[in-house]
Amino acid sequence: MADFGKAALTQVGDLSKSINTKIADITNGAVFYNDFRNKPNGSVGSMDSGTLFRILDNGNNASGYTINQGSLVHGAPTSSDAASYLEVGLTNKITRMGASFIFDNVSSSGQVSLCSFAKSIVSEVTDNKRPIPNAGIHVVIKPAGVDVTVFHSGGTLTTVGSYPLSLVAGTEYSVEVIRDGSTLYLKVPGRVISTPFTDTEIEAFTSNFATFELYENDITKVPARITAIWADDKIITSYKSSVNYLDLVRMENTKIKSKESKTTTTSAVTTTLTTSYQTVYQTTGKVPESKKVLVIAQVYTKVTVKGKMLLRVMINNLGQYSFIKTVREEIGDGMSTLTGILDVPGSVGADYTITLEAQQFSGTGSVVDFKDAGQPISIITIPVS
Repeated sequence: MADFGKAALTQVGDLSKSINTKIADITNGAVFYNDFRNKPNGSVGSMDSGTLFRILDNGNNASGYTINQGSLVHGAPTSSDAASYLEVGLTNKITRMGASFIFDNVSSSGQVSLCSFAKSIVSEVTDNKRPIPNAGIHVVIKPAGVDVTVFHSGGTLTTVGSYPLSLVAGTEYSVEVIRDGSTLYLKVPGRVISTPFTDTEIEAFTSNFATFELYENDITKVPARITAIWADDKIITSYKSSVNYLDLVRMENTKIKSKESKTTTTSAVTTTLTTSYQTVYQTTGKVPESKKVLVIAQVYTKVTVKGKMLLRVMINNLGQYSFIKTVREEIGDGMSTLTGILDVPGSVGADYTITLEAQQFSGTGSVVDFKDAGQPISIITIPVS
């Protein structure tokens, strides 16, 4: 995020209702959309969806947002912390937003961010001279990966999760984030990440404003280019972060075809948690034809000093990650269950490794096995179609 000592504001509105078929296909019927690829060079004019928008540049680039050769761009950074924002306000809280973009230099590139601030960043920073507001959606896209974060006014970030990428210079890619309450899902180049990214502040800090940002943290970075943007405020009903047993029964009778179910228990072990993720159990499976598995993992925790813990189940195969992660929540003595659908990279039939990890966020505690707790640590995987 950026300093706004030299901020400049552009406010633009339009009544254009033209619809570009290609961008409509990409955005899947979003309320707001705009395709910069069919726009002439110069100032940012009308949006394809006719949506009102505002632009905010913090003055740390050679020039602010303009359109050049079919892309939304800003000039080279002239100092550190260089940023430009395009903001649209919809009726309800943002449930989906995305962008298509190009990195011209993958080794020293700026970033693209998809944001929903708790308040209008333009109004807060320019009109009211206040700090940048909190952001419940703050998805940072770089050539090497995507970071799902929550932004706190004042500049601190809480990293909720990440997903590695290896993007090629000069190639157009798209990333979309979908919000279901306090849970986010990612669509990254080539796949949908069914793993939920969950934090209570996602819901608390999200508003009806969708903001699209280009940012460079120092003058050596080459700005990215944005070729299309979209956002929606319709209620999301098809993405859920957890599945209970009754849901499982219903799903097995419909779209889930159970081909195998694997349950594994640990031998006697007690793991004292630290501030870093530790492996408390690991097992293997075979990559199913669908390359997706429904996972139900159970682990018993014992708390010495009450606090918050992080639990996650992760598949790391061929350098590609897919994981289920809990909310940063207070976990007491007792069984915790993690459920979700994980992508399984690799060739069908090949082995993959699934890992249960735990971390202390605050307080102190342990993960204990079935001999101490009376319950086993278990992981059940069900291939899904």
